[in-house]
Amino acid sequence: MYPVLRVLSPGIRRLLIASGIIYVGGAVGLETLSGIFFGTDLVYGTIAHGEEFLEMLGVVVFIEAMLRLLQIPKTETGRIVVADARLAPTVGAPPNDPQPPAGES
Repeated sequence: MYPVLRVLSPGIRRLLIASGIIYVGGAVGLETLSGIFFGTDLVYGTIAHGEEFLEMLGVVVFIEAMLRLLQIPKTETGRIVVADARLAPTVGAPPNDPQPPAGES
């Protein structure tokens, strides 16, 4: 998984890592708390809602990262080629206009 993250731009990489932390934190962390407070209606209900909220928020952040990834210009085969990180396009920047072949206007 690390080689995949290294190829991505820092903004997308941060979003993917944040989405995983939010999702797993909500799923594991609040699930543990809900097990401790099981039986107390108000506290358990609040923790259960918080757990579901964090899981959904993690998925939303993941989807945002994937949508930003779709905006990065790619080669004809769909691969992201970054020769130099300083030359990599920023997320959200409009892709370069393709130049017409020589002899065509």
